[in-house]
Amino acid sequence: GGRHQPEPGDQLRRHRVLELFDKPGGNVLDVGCGSGVMVEGLLARNCTFWGVDPSSEMIDQCRKRFGSRPKTNFSVGAAEEMSFPDDSYDAVICMGVIERVNDHAAGLRELVRVLRKDGTLIITLPNKLSPYLLWRDFVFYPVVSLLRPLYYTLSGKARRPVIPGHTLFSATSYADEVAQNGCIVTDIVYCGFNFLLPPLDSFFPGVAVSAMGKLEALRHGRFRHLAGCIIVKARKL
Repeated sequence: GGRHQPEPGDQLRRHRVLELFDKPGGNVLDVGCGSGVMVEGLLARNCTFWGVDPSSEMIDQCRKRFGSRPKTNFSVGAAEEMSFPDDSYDAVICMGVIERVNDHAAGLRELVRVLRKDGTLIITLPNKLSPYLLWRDFVFYPVVSLLRPLYYTLSGKARRPVIPGHTLFSATSYADEVAQNGCIVTDIVYCGFNFLLPPLDSFFPGVAVSAMGKLEALRHGRFRHLAGCIIVKARKL
C-alpha cells in the first residue's frame, strides 16, 4: 500500500510476486496499490490493471502517472470493504496491506469474494519470526516513541506523524486461514533477509539493499523462516 515509507525489501518482494503471477492477459486487482508500483509489470503481462487504495492522494498519483494508458483503472477504497461485484477478477494481489488493516479477517474475506473461481490470490505479510521485524516492532519503535516527546522538545522541530502499528503473521496459521476461506494454498515463499537492524538500515540503506540481495539465497534453506516477508499464493476453489 501507499501508507508507509519504501523499505529495502520492497523491490525484492515485487520481483517475487511477479514470479508467482500466473494469469497473463487477465483482469487483475491490486488491493492497496499505493503509487502504482505493480502497474508496469502487469501491463507487460498483457493484463487489465485495477488498482484500489484507501488514500485518495495515492490514487491521484496513479491517475497522473498511468491514467492515459489503456487497460488501467483506479479507485479509492479499503481492503475490508470493496465495491466490486463477486467473482470479478482472475487474480487479486495484496502487498503490504493486510498487516495494517484493523480487521484482517474481513480483508481476507473481501479479497476472496471478488476473485473468480480458479483465480489466483497473492498476499504478502510481515513474518513474526523475522529477527529484523521483532527488533523493529518490539524494541526499536517502542524506544523511539518513548524518546519522541523529549526529542521534539529539545530540537524544536515539528512533530512527524507516528508510524501506524501493524500485525506480524505466522506463515502456517495464515495459510490455514486462507484455506478456511475456500482457497487451496499452492505456494508459500519467503523473501527479504535484513540483518542490518534499525536504525542502522536507515543510516546505510545501500548496504542494507546489497546485503539483502546476497542473503536472498537463504530463502530455499533451513533459515527461510527468518525472512522479513511471507508470500502466500492460493487458488480459489
